[in-house]
Amino acid sequence: MDELKRLFDAHEKDAWPESLERGSKFEGVEVVMLDADAVGIVHSFLGCSHRLDVHQTKILREIKRELKLLVPKLDSGSRPYFARLERMTDLILREFL
Repeated sequence: MDELKRLFDAHEKDAWPESLERGSKFEGVEVVMLDADAVGIVHSFLGCSHRLDVHQTKILREIKRELKLLVPKLDSGSRPYFARLERMTDLILREFL
């Protein structure tokens, strides 16, 4: 749990990657929405006794699938930002659900 909280705190403090334009699509994915959806679910998980409902779990699995495909294709300026999101989804799906 400590790792998830630490990653979430770092993500909230980190700036949006300069190499990605807000509102743009990368490989057909709206990266701002992907980020917002992932952060929202992680925030909910951390604030709700480490639980997600069925709908949130389904969305988180979809986000993880998209991140798994997206992260390796990102440039070095954007990759760490989205790799951290991917790690947070991994932690929740593998270790807490």
